[in-house]
Amino acid sequence: MINIIYYILLWFITIVFLGRVLAQVFVGIYSPPYLPKMEMWYSGLMPYPILLTYQIFIYTCMIIFNFCLYMGRGPLFLILNGKTSIYYIYFGSVYFTLMIIRFIIHKIKEPEITWPRGSIPIFFHFFLAVYIILLGSYSYFKVIIIS
Repeated sequence: MINIIYYILLWFITIVFLGRVLAQVFVGIYSPPYLPKMEMWYSGLMPYPILLTYQIFIYTCMIIFNFCLYMGRGPLFLILNGKTSIYYIYFGSVYFTLMIIRFIIHKIKEPEITWPRGSIPIFFHFFLAVYIILLGSYSYFKVIIIS
């Protein structure tokens, strides 16, 4: 039962991330008035083509990891075991905490800016941090239960 919950949560986050990537591409091409403008979708720290490449890579990894967990084997299990899974949990937790700090700093530096400007990237980083925590905790608790 717990496996199903993990699968559902991981696939949900994967689909949400895909939605974010596709929406950003859609806004970049068509600029529909009912969606936030392009500058609200990313922080501008790197050129958009490079960012999109990274997003596609992350999405591809998420798909592979989800299938690896479902099948119980594959490349994910070469990098995620009892020892490394705890690092995923720590890394995801630090990542999540840093995004909270980033959001607070963003709101302090630019209090006049309303949602969603500048907040969309931070919001989706929360999803990615939770995904990493879920990956680590799934493997960590699975090792504990089996051992």
